[in-house]
Formats: sequence, structure tokens, C-alpha cells
Amino acid sequence: MLRAIAGLVLPEDGEIRWDDTLTRKLAEDFNRELIYMGHHYGLKFELTAYENLHVFARLSGFDVSERKVEVALKSMGLARCFELPVKVLSQGQKKRVSLARLLLQRCKLWILDEPFVALDVAGVSMLLEMIKEHVADGGMVILTTHQEVDVEVGKLQHLHLSEC
Repeated sequence: MLRAIAGLVLPEDGEIRWDDTLTRKLAEDFNRELIYMGHHYGLKFELTAYENLHVFARLSGFDVSERKVEVALKSMGLARCFELPVKVLSQGQKKRVSLARLLLQRCKLWILDEPFVALDVAGVSMLLEMIKEHVADGGMVILTTHQEVDVEVGKLQHLHLSEC
């Protein structure tokens, strides 16, 4: 379902709309409104954390300053990992590098598939705070998780699917 909302696959049935318009008709206009983070980190392991974020920004069509990339990495607790190749980072650090993309690209809709996997308690807390801030600023988050997390944010709607 998440991949269909993100436009990566066609829905088997029904339709997906954004502001009452079919997302497939909006194409790039809709894609600019969302960021999808799946099970894979979406990182090049040979590149540094800094290089990964910089390349991500350029490929996504927006220009970010060196300072903004540094602030995103520091915010994720990765100040000492700027110049390390991602391949030498722990799973939790790789996840934090990946999640730092949320701080760079201002999208209205975050689609997060199992975002808490590989994060320690501090990382989970940090991500929950990011989600709360995003929603408080008018953003939306669709996420799946098998972990117990407290995601109380304003007018949050919970959808529990026991069978998919």
C-alpha cells in the first residue's frame, strides 16, 4: 500500500488522490510533495554520510548548502561520521544518515516503512520528535511499524491492519 501511495506501483484496485486529483495525473507535482523511505537505506555505501546527503539533494532537484547538510547530520547525532564511508557505520548510524534526508527535503507527506528498525532508544525518541514537529508544521506522515512506539501528535489517526 505504501509503495502504491508513493507511486512506485499501481494499485490493484481503487485510486489514490491528492487534493481531489488522481496522483498519476499530477505526476512530478505529487512526487515533489512526498518522500518515501522503504526498508533499504537508499545510500551508496562507498560514499561518506555527507556525500550521500549531498548527492540525494542534487538528484532530488534541490540545492543545499554544505552547512545545511552538516546541520542535518549533527541533528541526527552523526557529527563524527561526516567523512566516514557509510559502509563502516553501524546499522543504526546508517539508518540515521537515511533519516537525515527528512531534514533536508521539505515535503508535505512522509511515507515511512518501518522507520524505527535499527534505531536505539535515543534514535527512536529523536525520530518521534521529528514526526511531531513535521505534523505540527502542517505535514503528514504515513508509517508502518511492528514496534510499540508512542506517536501521539495532535490529530493523529491510527489505522491498524492485522491482515494485509
